[in-house]
Amino acid sequence: MESRWLEGLEKMSAAGGGKEREVSLRPSVRGLIEGRSETSRSGGEAGLPERGILILAGTCQIPHPAGLIPAVRIIFLRFRPGYFHYPPPAHPIFFLPMKRRALPFTLLLTPLAGFTVLLTSLPAHAQLTLNALGGTVGAGNYATLPGTAAFGLNEIGGGTLPQHKIPNVRDGIFGNNNSWIGDTNNSFIGLNFGATAMPVGRIAWGRDNTNTGFADRTIGLFTVEYTQVPNPGAGTAVTGNPLTGWASVGTMNYLTQGVLGSPLSMSLRHEWSFPSVNATGLRLTAPGSSFANGSCIDELEAYTASAPKFGLVTTGGTMDVATNIGLTSTAFAKDLINNGGFPAHTIPNINDGLYGNGESWIGNSEASFAGLDFNGSFTVNRFAFGRDNLDAGGLTDRSGGTYRLQYTTVSHPDATTPDANWITVGELYYDHNGADTADRHEYSFAPVTATGMRLFVSGNGVGSGNAIDEFEVYGIPEPAGTVLLLSAGTLLLRRRRRA
Repeated sequence: MESRWLEGLEKMSAAGGGKEREVSLRPSVRGLIEGRSETSRSGGEAGLPERGILILAGTCQIPHPAGLIPAVRIIFLRFRPGYFHYPPPAHPIFFLPMKRRALPFTLLLTPLAGFTVLLTSLPAHAQLTLNALGGTVGAGNYATLPGTAAFGLNEIGGGTLPQHKIPNVRDGIFGNNNSWIGDTNNSFIGLNFGATAMPVGRIAWGRDNTNTGFADRTIGLFTVEYTQVPNPGAGTAVTGNPLTGWASVGTMNYLTQGVLGSPLSMSLRHEWSFPSVNATGLRLTAPGSSFANGSCIDELEAYTASAPKFGLVTTGGTMDVATNIGLTSTAFAKDLINNGGFPAHTIPNINDGLYGNGESWIGNSEASFAGLDFNGSFTVNRFAFGRDNLDAGGLTDRSGGTYRLQYTTVSHPDATTPDANWITVGELYYDHNGADTADRHEYSFAPVTATGMRLFVSGNGVGSGNAIDEFEVYGIPEPAGTVLLLSAGTLLLRRRRRA
């Protein structure tokens, strides 16, 4: 998922010894800033869930996949709306409660003598963002360079199966017969770039990218790590410090097994991006074990960073009725759950302007899609969707998985418009079902001129099909000066005609 613990927070530093820094932070979804206190809540309103940052005297500990990250002493937290403040000198524990929707707040940080304020964006569930789905090995792949070597903890069957050997992950060939499977629980496979650290910001792997062979052995939690130790290998220790061993980049939870032939199959090559690191090697720990359910990797790739396809604009909130192109569009879909047997989930609900499960759409087949015919051509650069954007009683299922946004320039597109006429903007992946993933999410992307858009969703019908309560699209507004100029030109033309 493309969410962060402290969204958009840039690295910064301040001299120690009491110099204060005020930092405005804006978490994007519930759960991004989360902690648990084993004692009673020390501040805030009664009845709120115990979610927030756990602050100890002199230390702010921020939860992270690698453990609690120590930061600096917190003088106070200003939480908008309202203030929640317990002076650290009098109380050893401060707990900031969070409601379902994360709201902006401000930290006033005062470093202790000899300490430095150093803040970076931290992940909620992962620091990996889906950058591409499917495709082929790209240019600049570190894995296929002559100086790169593959290593792994072990091989299935004690290394007796040639189709599942360690060197296969960098041979440039997709498919089950040129893959690796480990022999023990949570085995790992990795790439050794050599003695010199290289800038790395993307990693890609798949189970069987041919999408015609196998789709099993994908489910579970994958962990990506990096190191700066020269010539790393299977014997390099996990230390949490890249200078001495393996340190975490992030984790990604694959919710389901793949589905052969599906455009969103989890068995396909997935390219993930992350904040660039200098690394002499990458390591991927894969779930499962050996013959029973050990994960299969057909290719392991590594690249420099690239610009993200989407930028998260906001989570939650409501549509802009005046500018939402979706409201004036004609909705269509590939199919409808139970062939239209559930009135709460119909195609017109896609753009009826109403949120909630009772005003949503669910498809009836694997990787179904919902779409909008704009009834004209527009330059667009934002879209929004959600599973159930209601604050009270909203459902949180049917939201995890993969989404693919496409656009077309065909006049009046519909469900029968050929795949060849659709162009992919990008994909998103939510690694769990929850209140945060079910909420409305608005994303920006590079502007395109389109007559319509469609959104593929994970799952299949009654059993697992994802729900969409509203599909919104927004265009680039005309600059005010342009509008005035056009108005003046129109007025002048009318005067000339009258003359």
